[in-house]
Amino acid sequence: MVTGPVGPAGWREPPALRVSSRTSLVALGRPVETDGGDSDASEERWAGGAHRGRNLIDDPSYGELFGHAFVEDAILRTMFQAAKLNNLLFGDNNANPEVTTDTEAQEMAHLARALVGTIQVLLGEMRSTKLHRMLHHMLAELQKVGNLWERDTSLNEANHSSIKAMFRRTNRVGSSLLLHILRAIETQTNVLQTFEEEERQADRDAGLSAVAQDIAATVVDGGAEKDEDTTAQLRASKRGVTVSFATVEEQPGLAGLTAVFNVPPTSTAVMVNTIVKHAVFEWGAPSVRQQVRSAVRFRGAPWFSFIRYKDAAGQTQWGMVKVVLRAVARLPCVVVHRMRRAEANLTCILTEFGCQRLAWDFVSPRDEWPRLEDVELSSVLRLGQVHFDWQDLAERNGLLAMPSTLPQTAEERRATRLFTNVSHPWTTRARRYF
Repeated sequence: MVTGPVGPAGWREPPALRVSSRTSLVALGRPVETDGGDSDASEERWAGGAHRGRNLIDDPSYGELFGHAFVEDAILRTMFQAAKLNNLLFGDNNANPEVTTDTEAQEMAHLARALVGTIQVLLGEMRSTKLHRMLHHMLAELQKVGNLWERDTSLNEANHSSIKAMFRRTNRVGSSLLLHILRAIETQTNVLQTFEEEERQADRDAGLSAVAQDIAATVVDGGAEKDEDTTAQLRASKRGVTVSFATVEEQPGLAGLTAVFNVPPTSTAVMVNTIVKHAVFEWGAPSVRQQVRSAVRFRGAPWFSFIRYKDAAGQTQWGMVKVVLRAVARLPCVVVHRMRRAEANLTCILTEFGCQRLAWDFVSPRDEWPRLEDVELSSVLRLGQVHFDWQDLAERNGLLAMPSTLPQTAEERRATRLFTNVSHPWTTRARRYF
């Protein structure tokens, strides 16, 4: 997708990017004629002669579709259109991904036509079987069957490879042996499907009583852990370490933790890296188990989960988990660096498609670190997919800037902007075996 509007040989650079020197053409990856003639003349023939195609920026169809938007914004819009269509087709983040209504089918057909039109503008006239199916057959298939996976044979095809491998290793031949192997594979597949369905049902049952499970927490008496297996929610948590609040406060950004809990610095709590939570999805999908993690080093890199949660006032907030405490006042909780909703750029493609722009929430402009907030595990709704605002990051720190290389200063934290990712498929349709 990216190489289409910026890379083909027939595309002519906008005036600000045009070059005439041979060195610059080579640096940009452009073809240069080397017929032994005058190099400047050769380059001029390449730029203005038979090799020149349409100018994408000045193309009327581009202006009608994207206005005066930069090419990178046009590409980003196209990718979001494709992600939105994909999520609808496969039931991502829907209450019931197995059902497709006629209204949803019409919406998907409209999105498909718009996406194909966008691709034609960016990449030129393309004729492929995939685009043909999207334009002419997708709506009819949705209205006839109800979805696009009832006739999916990919899993059956995947089983063929193991059947062939088993058949090649035997000295017997004949259709009866092949049928025997096929039935064995199908039996194994059905058993695995039964196990998966039982696990999903257990997660649904656990989600209905998630609040009750959160309250049934580990009891710590004199540093000895008791009743660790009283809830399914805590069985997947790692073994905790009893630490004092004063020790935890020594970590960056956690000063003032004792004030948050209103306890003396000598008080202790059980701290873990990971704890399991039954997610609550705002689109009404059945609950699933998610791991809430806070680790300075996990598999070679830091891992601090972003979560969506309810604060004390019942308002939905976003935060980054800094500490997971398994036993504070008999209840498990997490401590987050709280985030706030940042000013939105109405012309931003991410904002247009529903991504929420966020910033760190500071109690005072003089504070070096964001606000600390303790959140009971029962108030945690689900994990969140949060990314840096890369355009803002590059404008302030250059194109080579990465989150790991940013200066760890209060000024940088105040200036940082992030985005939620609405296209991340937290729930989707279950795999089906045939």
